[in-house]
Amino acid sequence: MPDPFDHRETLDALRPTALVVGHDVVCAVRWADELHKLLHGSRLLLLERSRHVGHVEDPESSTRELTASPPPSSPTTGRHL
Repeated sequence: MPDPFDHRETLDALRPTALVVGHDVVCAVRWADELHKLLHGSRLLLLERSRHVGHVEDPESSTRELTASPPPSSPTTGRHL
């Protein structure tokens, strides 16, 4: 039986994509890294001073990164903030 929550085959339709993650035990960095690898051209942004609620725990970094325009044909990158 197919998993109704497994949408890996359709992830490529989500572009451009910024994955913003903190050091959380529920939404762990490893899951964001897996999505990052599956979403071609995505940006992975690790908020170093954040856990689960990055927009509350580190609003400056979250706002800056989420309002930044991604380069038109940017390679897949990952960076720490």
